[in-house]
Amino acid sequence: MSDSPGYLLDSHVLLWWWFVPERLTEPVQTLLADPATTVLVSAATVGS
Repeated sequence: MSDSPGYLLDSHVLLWWWFVPERLTEPVQTLLADPATTVLVSAATVGS
């Protein structure tokens, strides 16, 4: 686990990351692809 508390993704960023990564800037794509990056997603984003 990294020293970073993580990055909380909103629903748009999460969907773009999964389905249309070119919508994200290159630095963001690199950050999210890094295995040392902790990615957090709210339960409200994924729903029930």
